[in-house]
Amino acid sequence: MTCSLRWVPMILAAVVSVDCGDHAALAERAATTRAQRLVGVWDVRFEGEANLASRGAVREARGQIALLANRWLDGSYPRIGTPTDYGTYDVDFTPFGIEPRARGETPTVVAGWIGPDSVQIALTSTVSGMSLELRGRMRNDSVAGVWSYALTRVSDGGGRFSMTRQRQR
Repeated sequence: MTCSLRWVPMILAAVVSVDCGDHAALAERAATTRAQRLVGVWDVRFEGEANLASRGAVREARGQIALLANRWLDGSYPRIGTPTDYGTYDVDFTPFGIEPRARGETPTVVAGWIGPDSVQIALTSTVSGMSLELRGRMRNDSVAGVWSYALTRVSDGGGRFSMTRQRQR
């Protein structure tokens, strides 16, 4: 019995080093210029069609997205893999007749690079089958592109978006 217990510290050390190695790699990635380019609070504007019941009516929603460099999330997301950044958002999507989060749910967002100057942002949701994604090109302190939302993997709408980084106060 003591012979097998002798290996416990070595096994624990191996497990800890693997865990630390994963976080070390994420921390190293978070320090890269690419990850740091998205850090900050962004003013965001969405323009597009309202829900299916009122097709043709152009609507607008405004709010904020706040992003931090990703030092902890190691999960994989469609199109971006492991996100370079994550955070939260405050946007009222009711002009479009949608709500991407369940009542009481903390609004979360992940972001990653899909090209040298192109970014994919996903407003994550626990609502079954709901997705809301932004895909755009970054220039200086702004990102512009298209957004779309889908319920149960069927595209239901979207439009154009723009976001501008807030200046330090």
